[in-house]
Amino acid sequence: GGPLDADARRRLVAAWTPVLEAARRAPEWPKGEFQLRMGPPTLEGAAGIFRYEDSDGAVWAMRRCLEAAIVAAGGVPAIGGGDRSSAKPLPSF
Repeated sequence: GGPLDADARRRLVAAWTPVLEAARRAPEWPKGEFQLRMGPPTLEGAAGIFRYEDSDGAVWAMRRCLEAAIVAAGGVPAIGGGDRSSAKPLPSF
């Protein structure tokens, strides 16, 4: 826990930049603009939940590209909100 020091930030950027670049190079990565539709927010006390609908499937496509890039880099992505015990970090960690 706590803030990352400069060396930890550098290592994270070095590990994740190629993964993110690979995801963006994927042919399935959306080109141009995409649409999100905002649903009604849930506001309770000091917290708020904002829900968005992926109207054109662009966010879904980005997630699939990121998942593939993580696997190609030797990691196993955590998908969804359930059990994350099968996920594993990139080999550089």
